[in-house]
Amino acid sequence: MRGFVRRFFTVLGAWVCLSVVALSADFRVDVGVVQDFCVLGDRAYLFGKKRNDSSPTLHLCRYNLQSGELTRVLSDDQEKLLMRDRFAQLAVCPRTQQLAAITAGSSLTARSQRNFTEIVLVDLQTGRGRRIVSNGRYNIYPEFSPDGSEIAFYDASADVLMHQWEADCKGFSLSVVDLATDAVRRIAEEDWRPTRESPPAWSPDGKRIAFTATYDRKAFGQLYVIDRTGGRPRRVTPAGLSGCEHPLWTPDNTILYSASRGREYGLYSSVADGRPAMRLVFPCSVRSPLDLSPDGKTVVFMGAPADGDLSKSEPIVLDPSGRRLTDQEPNLVLHRWRR
Repeated sequence: MRGFVRRFFTVLGAWVCLSVVALSADFRVDVGVVQDFCVLGDRAYLFGKKRNDSSPTLHLCRYNLQSGELTRVLSDDQEKLLMRDRFAQLAVCPRTQQLAAITAGSSLTARSQRNFTEIVLVDLQTGRGRRIVSNGRYNIYPEFSPDGSEIAFYDASADVLMHQWEADCKGFSLSVVDLATDAVRRIAEEDWRPTRESPPAWSPDGKRIAFTATYDRKAFGQLYVIDRTGGRPRRVTPAGLSGCEHPLWTPDNTILYSASRGREYGLYSSVADGRPAMRLVFPCSVRSPLDLSPDGKTVVFMGAPADGDLSKSEPIVLDPSGRRLTDQEPNLVLHRWRR
């Protein structure tokens, strides 16, 4: 488990820094270390520090995309109260002006060191925060519901991860926390594992959640949909696909995701209702989570087109039909849409 946590944060930091270098000169000049970020309006919220800051300590910061100013979001006391090791997997809700993040910790047991993560909620207007999920488990990928009232996330027993991650990779559940009461309810039970870097995705009406999971090793990495109140997950991808990741729900009840069919890697789509089916939207290697434009008509991600240099990543912007757009990049911050 310790090895997995180390690899997770190393990989996360690597692709975020790569995106910074590739897409924004101002950001690259002003910010040194970035371990994760999210964008809201003319601000980028990140866990990192200024390039010339010699301190080894990273902080939750606010970066002004207009002026280049970098400021702290939390006071020293608030950061000490909320953060254990670091903040990662930042998510922001435009409607409520709140930010969610995970923070990692560890505790010693009679057998070994037990690793866990907690979910923190920060009010961006007041700079105040609190831990909303602190259950001694391994919690990852917090995602706000469309109305900002709930957060969906994956969780697993820290012991399951520590002893069985490499062997079986199962033991996860899909859960939702009510932000008014901090009450957590389990949606999908502990008999699966999420695929790599694949946060859950809410439907536009907030009634359903899409997630990628492995229930059966013979059908590695499939896309499922489940009602937000719970029930039995329904697979919406055909068995011929594998490695489904990065689900993104569009306004027309279609879910986009990266997957492969044999050696045919690309961005695929499936409808949330009906028989399991898929359509190849754009042949490429997808290397970051997908992001949807504020009007719901354009998708952006980092990837490598099948007809290009597969060793290099670049921003890919598509319309719903899969046609690549080249005039949208000024509206992007790193590889994400400004909201």
